[in-house]
Amino acid sequence: MSAVSDKFENDVAATINKVPGIKAERPKVSTAYPDVKVEYKNYKDNNAVWVEVKMNHTDNLMNPRFSFVGGEWIVPESYKSPATDLLCNIWNNNDDATEWLLNLQAFLIVNKWKGDIDKMTLHSTKTERVRDKNSVPVPLMKKYLQSLPNKNICKQDNVDIGNLVSTHYLKGKAATAYYLNSGNDFYQFKLTGVKNNPFNIPNVPVFEGRNSIVLRVGDRSDNFEIQAEVKVRRLDESPYSASPSSKKPNPFRFVNI
Repeated sequence: MSAVSDKFENDVAATINKVPGIKAERPKVSTAYPDVKVEYKNYKDNNAVWVEVKMNHTDNLMNPRFSFVGGEWIVPESYKSPATDLLCNIWNNNDDATEWLLNLQAFLIVNKWKGDIDKMTLHSTKTERVRDKNSVPVPLMKKYLQSLPNKNICKQDNVDIGNLVSTHYLKGKAATAYYLNSGNDFYQFKLTGVKNNPFNIPNVPVFEGRNSIVLRVGDRSDNFEIQAEVKVRRLDESPYSASPSSKKPNPFRFVNI
């Protein structure tokens, strides 16, 4: 997490906290949790309500890291959720991803890689890579990427981003995030059969939209990570915002109205 985004999340929490009867904070917890914890004195649920925070509409909406093990795309257990299951199913049935892997294997053979090509694995963390003798090392991955026009593994068009991301935040985090503050707009996540908008804030737009998603390799450091790019092309404007510089009404002023 960057210092800039961390400050923005703390500023959003401070903005929400200005509303009488509302307590908001950016707790020091792992990234398995959403960003801002919100409590309301008249909210009877044992669990607080959480808000996910993005600085703008172009931010990546999910950040799982993927591995290729046993002939399939997976995520580590710490990332695994119904939403990552959806993503892995997409990657495992994408023809471009299959072709990318076959081309990587051919590249490894030419470059005299010492691993077992039929048991080739890809890991996003150094620890997993060290433990697995058949994991593609960083230097060879970087060399392979230099031979390609871009770092994308595959692209899947026309994905229901609203459903995917709502599944992630309503079912896939260590605590449920019911709301999203993105840039200067505020939304609710929504899935059938799941409690939505628990603070009963009126007229909160539902986060929804379709777009392409991309599986790509990031190698800007001395490591490489395999990650998804999950974004929406366009979001409808919300009447609310909890951003610190916004002139829109703070949504938490309207709890239970």
